[in-house]
Amino acid sequence: MHSGETTLATAFRANGYRTAIFGKWHLGSVYPYVPFAEGFEEFIGFREGHEINYWNSMLEHNGNPYPVKGFITDVLTDEGIRYIENHQHEPFFLYMAYNVPHTPEEAPRALFEHYAKMNISKYDAGIYAMMANLDSNIGRLLQRVDDLSLTGDTIVIFLSDNGPNGHRYNCNFLGIKGDVNEGGVRVPFFIRWPGQIPQGHKNAEMVAHIDLYPTLMALCNITPPKGRPIDGIDLSPTLQTGKPLADRLFFTHKPSDKPQLADAGAVRNSRFCLVNREKLYDIIQDPDQKNDIASHHPQEVAALSKAYENWFRDVTAHVSYGRPLIPVGYSEENPVTLPATQAYFSGELHFWGRHGWAWDWITGWSRVQDEIYWDIDVVQDGEYLVDIRYLCPAEDVGSRIQVVAGMNRTSALVRYPTQMDPIPTLDLTPRKEVPPMPWGTLDAGVLRLSKGRTKLYLKALSKTGNNVMEVKAAVLRRIMP
Repeated sequence: MHSGETTLATAFRANGYRTAIFGKWHLGSVYPYVPFAEGFEEFIGFREGHEINYWNSMLEHNGNPYPVKGFITDVLTDEGIRYIENHQHEPFFLYMAYNVPHTPEEAPRALFEHYAKMNISKYDAGIYAMMANLDSNIGRLLQRVDDLSLTGDTIVIFLSDNGPNGHRYNCNFLGIKGDVNEGGVRVPFFIRWPGQIPQGHKNAEMVAHIDLYPTLMALCNITPPKGRPIDGIDLSPTLQTGKPLADRLFFTHKPSDKPQLADAGAVRNSRFCLVNREKLYDIIQDPDQKNDIASHHPQEVAALSKAYENWFRDVTAHVSYGRPLIPVGYSEENPVTLPATQAYFSGELHFWGRHGWAWDWITGWSRVQDEIYWDIDVVQDGEYLVDIRYLCPAEDVGSRIQVVAGMNRTSALVRYPTQMDPIPTLDLTPRKEVPPMPWGTLDAGVLRLSKGRTKLYLKALSKTGNNVMEVKAAVLRRIMP
């Protein structure tokens, strides 16, 4: 996320609210793209796309290690309840960013066994176990709000971010997470505010996540801070009185490193959805998207296609593509971890898990000439202690590596082997993601870094076995100016 954005937390905090997020943050892995630099006073959770271990996790608290005991959904709920209790006499904005039901599949065993007895797959049983546990935890959270007599003064919103991260029950909608069809983007949305929003009412209006910002600002009588344009609309009139919304367009674009107009995308209004500027569906009559009616509505196809082209040009007009530089040297985050998933590499090097998703690492370092590098932005000159998180079996010990930035360099010998077996987990079904590993730490010495953009290279000077080592991350700690 661009650091210049104004988050809900920023807006609420500027108006006297206490702010916190507990759970998943997936909008930046280093300062200043972290919760406690984006308006949240308190952050307990993780910055990766998913947590690697849901039991006894190593979370963080505002940048500091925060080991916890128990199942992660229970732990996050406990933290949420604690927060509400501590701030019950002042306005607060609490974002509970639960990470389930995302793989790896981990949940209390009894719940899994309950669903595993049903006529469903083991995978679905794991999903249902996570959801049942989540349901009970949300119940605990809301019960505490009731117990503290805060219900009438508290707006509660429940929603998801996207469709399921795998093929499972999805209301028969077409597509899953990462897809621009309804199954990838349509999500549940519930909002509760007794006495202010009518209870038990189902609203069929088409709305989106971008509407939450102006809606909450209106419901809480807050003037949004000046800054970037607001894309959403205030839903409070339709929530409180049922006033219909004017028809409008929503756009979806399939994620890619450098979006092109020809890539997969969708645009829809209250009735029609145009996918890839060629397939047209009547979402009201055909929510499952079984019948392409583009040939029957050429004018609608042309109008929606043109609208999509205009939107795409607008949102990409001043965008630079590629991974952002990794800031290094902020006192607010020292040391800084440069993960393998944000590295560039050459030759036969590759990700262990193929995709390079959260927690992945680089392997296949069988050739001395292959190298790894990170694009970094040094915000403070100084000397930096360099550590490498690595794996190396006993038969490969003895390689010498070098860390290079411009004309400065340091080197180290891989002296000690590491365990190569994954750390045991309590997975309910075979894991899709990479496993947790017993990473070793190689002290690579001290490197002088000058302010500005540079490339931090990890090279091999020699190898004694089949491979140099496997690399999880480089860690830079500024030790002196």
